[in-house]
Amino acid sequence: MCVGSDALSPDETNNVSGYMLMDNIQLFVGGVWRPGASGRSLDVFDPATGAAISQVAVADEEDLEAALSAAAAGFSKWRTVPSFQRYKRSCQTNENKHQIARTA
Repeated sequence: MCVGSDALSPDETNNVSGYMLMDNIQLFVGGVWRPGASGRSLDVFDPATGAAISQVAVADEEDLEAALSAAAAGFSKWRTVPSFQRYKRSCQTNENKHQIARTA
């Protein structure tokens, strides 16, 4: 069984004056963060205050095709990994999810 805590400690958040600060969020396709092909983005709002707190890239058909191609390429490699190795990797990812999230 994979073991890990879902709780974030106060020092693991990016909370300033009650607002969770977020960078502008791009698309993650093929292991690379990038803006959408259209260059468009949408505001993300704090539902409690209505204040815009970030922006997120808009994915269009070109971005979806790129994501599907990247996923297919990744799956063709991943399916050759023995199941026990995949299990161990998923446990490592779960144990380090907060660090991974901060890095991403």
